[in-house]
Amino acid sequence: MTITKNRGIKYSEYIIETIGSYFADDNDINASTETFYNCREQGYVLRVHDNNNYDKSLCIWIYAQRNSDDPAISWDYIVIPTENANMFNEETYRERTMYFESVDEASQKAINIIKDYFK
Repeated sequence: MTITKNRGIKYSEYIIETIGSYFADDNDINASTETFYNCREQGYVLRVHDNNNYDKSLCIWIYAQRNSDDPAISWDYIVIPTENANMFNEETYRERTMYFESVDEASQKAINIIKDYFK
């Protein structure tokens, strides 16, 4: 038997590990992750928050683009915890979604989003 992972899950795991390595020594922010699935995309949502101020937080959804299977990320500045933090909404999809040719490009964009927001 061969067991395979969905491409969105593979992208998510790689990007989250890259982000974790980059911010390994940063004790001012923290993150958690869980899977999401909306019948079109599947991947992980990374919830990042300031350790001193939970009102400063964001979510980054990492997945394979539904038509091309290219790595994709969507992000939004959501105060967590909230039940809406597991799935991006239509506005986020239209205004804060990017597609990439490689997971390394997607990783760098996610790192930059986090750095710009929390620094």
